[in-house]
Amino acid sequence: MRARSVSRPLLALLACPALGSAALDARAQEAPPAAGAEIQPAEVPFGSRGWTRHGGVERFGVQYDDVYFNAEHGLFVMVPAGWTVEDEAKTPPQILWVMGRTDESGGPQSMVAVITQAFDGSGEAFFRSHLANLERDSLEIEGASRPKYRIEYADRMKGSIGMWEIGATQAATGDRSQRLYMARNGLGYTIAFQAAADASPDDVAELQALRRAMGF
Repeated sequence: MRARSVSRPLLALLACPALGSAALDARAQEAPPAAGAEIQPAEVPFGSRGWTRHGGVERFGVQYDDVYFNAEHGLFVMVPAGWTVEDEAKTPPQILWVMGRTDESGGPQSMVAVITQAFDGSGEAFFRSHLANLERDSLEIEGASRPKYRIEYADRMKGSIGMWEIGATQAATGDRSQRLYMARNGLGYTIAFQAAADASPDDVAELQALRRAMGF
């Protein structure tokens, strides 16, 4: 299935406090899978941000019909069957890629986003700046200021060099996210895997399989 743009933004799931402001230490993504030759349809999702479409590939027993590479940033993504890619024109330029699965009513259930921001520092410093933002972000409930996020964990990503990870839950909605952080060449990268509070166990399992397939 070829990725397609959608009119309803999937960004409702993505809460990134530093997205509107200036916000890979050691490594790029793992070597991309051996996908087919590059394919250039009339319109490639997020094509103006460096992505090219390639043929399908199987990763860990799952067939992905669409694989996209971004040579400039050293990244690749797979689009699972039934997922949609957000309309590039509706996203700010810091977002390199965003896609997700919606329910029958159009509500977002799972989402993956790749965000880049100018950042002159290490991957750890980028991670810590985002952790501070998440810990500082708050909302008002019944006249009292409450933390917007519950931080489940925040540390170096296991088995990685130069990558850090934050697991967080939005207090008001219950939406859950895993956010990976890297920095290199004057840029900081956030790769977010997020599931809605009412996402099914199958949706969550699919999201974790996709993260693994993408080398994270």
